[in-house]
Amino acid sequence: MDKFYLQNVLVDPNRNQICHGENCELIEPKAMSLLCVLAKHPNQVLSQETLIESIWQNRVFSPSALQRLVALLRKAFKDDPKNARFIRTHAKRGYSLEVVPEYLEELTTEPNAQQNKLITLLLMSALVLLLVSTVIFQLFTKLNNSIFEISKTAPLTYSAYRESRGQLSFDAKKLLFMQQKNGEYKLVLKEIESEQSHILLSQTKPITFSWLSNSKIVSAYNKPESKALELKVFTIENNKVISEEQLPLPKDTRSIDQIHSTTSGITYFILTQGPANNTRVSLATFTATSDQVKILALLANDTLYHSLAASKNALFLTATQSQTIQQLFRFDLKSQTLSLLKDNLASIYHLVWHEKNQQLLFFDTLKAEGYAIDGDSLNHTREISSDLKPIKLHTEMPLTQAMLREDKLVATLFSQNIDIFSNAPHSFELNSKYEDYLASVSSDGQLMAFVSHKQGRPMLYLQQNDHHSIIFENKENAGFISRAIWSADNQMLAFAANGRAYIYDIGTQELKHLQSEFPLVRIDHWQQNPSQLVATTRQTNKSVILNTNTFESFSFEQQGMVIYKDTLQQVVWRDNHLENLARSKKWALEHSEIVHAFSLGSHILVHLRLENKNQLISLSPELQVNRKITLPAEAEFVSSGYFESSNDKLIYFYSHWLHEDADIVLSTISQ
Repeated sequence: MDKFYLQNVLVDPNRNQICHGENCELIEPKAMSLLCVLAKHPNQVLSQETLIESIWQNRVFSPSALQRLVALLRKAFKDDPKNARFIRTHAKRGYSLEVVPEYLEELTTEPNAQQNKLITLLLMSALVLLLVSTVIFQLFTKLNNSIFEISKTAPLTYSAYRESRGQLSFDAKKLLFMQQKNGEYKLVLKEIESEQSHILLSQTKPITFSWLSNSKIVSAYNKPESKALELKVFTIENNKVISEEQLPLPKDTRSIDQIHSTTSGITYFILTQGPANNTRVSLATFTATSDQVKILALLANDTLYHSLAASKNALFLTATQSQTIQQLFRFDLKSQTLSLLKDNLASIYHLVWHEKNQQLLFFDTLKAEGYAIDGDSLNHTREISSDLKPIKLHTEMPLTQAMLREDKLVATLFSQNIDIFSNAPHSFELNSKYEDYLASVSSDGQLMAFVSHKQGRPMLYLQQNDHHSIIFENKENAGFISRAIWSADNQMLAFAANGRAYIYDIGTQELKHLQSEFPLVRIDHWQQNPSQLVATTRQTNKSVILNTNTFESFSFEQQGMVIYKDTLQQVVWRDNHLENLARSKKWALEHSEIVHAFSLGSHILVHLRLENKNQLISLSPELQVNRKITLPAEAEFVSSGYFESSNDKLIYFYSHWLHEDADIVLSTISQ
C-alpha cells in the first residue's frame, strides 16, 4: 500500500512507520493492518467483527486484542480518545477513521535511452566514489579505531582454594583479594613480585573491599560476635594492619556491595538497608577527607547490581532487574541523575573504565567475549549495540571481576563442575565432569530436560531412563538457555534462547520456533490452557502470552516474574516476595532470600535461603503454606520436582557445585 497523509501525519505501511515531521515511530504490523483497513473506508463505521476478520483472518481473537491495537494507534497519532481527531469509537458499533487519506503517487514513467545512459554513468561514478570512500574509511578506522587486545593471562594466585575479587594497588605493586577456604572468607594481601601472602582479616561472609591509597583500604566487615555490619578503613604497613577507623553507616544498613575507589580520593558503593522484605537500595559515596557517607540516589529494589565503574563525570552500573532483564545505567555526577542506557543487554557484564581512551569496557561473565564503547556514545543514546567494538581475548574462559590500572588488567577465572541431584536415589541424577544444571522433570517423573556444557557451550538435553538426546544444539552460541517448562500432558516442553521461544514435541522430536514482538529471556509458566505460555521479555516490566497453536503473541505490562496463572488469579515473584495479584496478598519469610520459585501443577514451590539452612516451601496459589522441607546443605538451586502418585511425596531436584575453583590472573591491554 502506498504512503499517505492523515492531516500532517505521514503513514508508511511498508515500513510500519507513523511520522510527525522527522520523528518516525515504528508500530506493530497488526496495528498498521488495522489502520490500512480503516483508511480504505474513511468516515465509515466498521464493526469489531469486520476488523477482527480483516486482521486475523479466520482466527478467533477477543475484542481486547483489537482495543489494544487501537490504543497503540492513538498513542502513535497522539490522539485523545475523549476528543478523537483520527480514530473514533462508536459504542457497541465499532470504529471509524475521521480523516480522509491523501495518497502519495509514485512516478512510474519509463526512462528513454538517453536517460538510461545518464543513469548508467551516474551509477558508475557513484560506485567509484563508494570504493574510494570505503578504502579511506578502512584506513582511518585502522589508524584511529583499532580493537583492544588482551594478552594471554598469567596467574597471580594458584592455590586449591577460591581466590577472587582481585584489586591492584594504585602503584600496581600489591594485590588485594578474597580467599574462600573451609567456609571462611579471608582478605589477603600479596606483593606482585613475591610469593608470600598475608591475611588481613577473616569472617564467615564474603568481603567487599577497595584500595583507598597505596597504604589504605576500605572494607565491609561483619563483627564476629554480633555479625553487625561495619565499614572500616584499614591502614597497612609492612603487609600488616597497623590501625583501623570505623565509618558511620546509614541506619539499618544490611549489606555493602560493589565498592569502587578512584584516584581522586572518592569512593562509591551500593548499600542495602532494611529487612529482606522491605529493602532500600542506594548508590552512596564518601571521600578520603570526610568520614560521612552520602546517599547519591535510590536504586530499584528488585534489581541485582553486578558491576560499578567510574569515569570523571559519571558512574556506570550493570544490573539484573526482576531476575531477568540485563540493564546498563549511567549516573551523571554533575546533575546527580540516574538514567537507563539500555534495558536488554545480551548477557551479564562486568565493567571497566579505560581512562586513557575514554572508553567503557564490557566483559561477558558467561563466555569469553569483551567489548568497548566510546564514552561519547554513552551520553546520548540507548541504542548502543551498534557502537560496541569487540575486544580480542586470548582465553577460552570468561574474564570476570575485571579491574584496570593503566595497561594492567586483573580478572578472575572461574572453573566449576555442577551436577544434578535429588532427594530420591532412584530418580534422575547426573554426576559428570561437565556443568549440568537447570533440571526440569516431567510431572510423571519419567523424563528430564537439563542444560549441559558437554560441547563447550550450553545445550539442552533430554534424558529418558539412561538415554540422553540433544534437544537444542545452540549453534548460535547463546550464553544462556532458560529452564524448560513442561506441558500438562508431558508431551511438549518450552524454553527460551537467543531471545526466542522454542517448543519441542516429545513424540515427533520436532523443534518449533514461536514468534514474539519482543526478545525473550525465559518461559515462566505453561497455563492450564494448553495453547498459552507466559514468558518474560528483555523489556522492563513487559511479559508476553504466546499461543502455541496460532503462533501469535500478546504483550502486557507486568512487574516481576509470573510463576502461576489461571483464569482467576496470577502469582508473581518480585522484590524477594510472592504476590497474588487477584487477592492483593503478599508472602515472604523474614530474614530469608528467595533463591528460586516455580509452579508445579496447582502448587508453588519456593527455595528459601535462611541464615544457616535452606528450605523448600510448598504454597497454594492463594499463598497458604502446605508443607516445609529442610534441604541438604549442598542444595544450591532447586529447579524442579514432581509428586509421586502412590504417596504424594515431593521429589525435588537441585544443582550442586561439586568442585569450584577461582584464580586471579593478570593481563595487559593494548591496541
